[in-house]
Amino acid sequence: DWYYLAFPGGILYFLNNNLYISSRRFLCDSDYQRISTGLMQQLLTEEESLREIKESLSHLEQEMFRRLWQMQRSGIHL
Repeated sequence: DWYYLAFPGGILYFLNNNLYISSRRFLCDSDYQRISTGLMQQLLTEEESLREIKESLSHLEQEMFRRLWQMQRSGIHL
């Protein structure tokens, strides 16, 4: 029986005819379609998380510029 192994962002190497795999997470299944679906779901989840982080950073940056502008208008020098 075949088993499929997926490890996004992992490292695979051979040393002295031994296979080494280093990964934070992996998927192992005999059904290729399930692994493919699992990988796609992980990718979508990570993309959504990254989008939320970028949005949060953008709001933080806007607020910092707004406060600096207010300080400048009030005559406060840094």
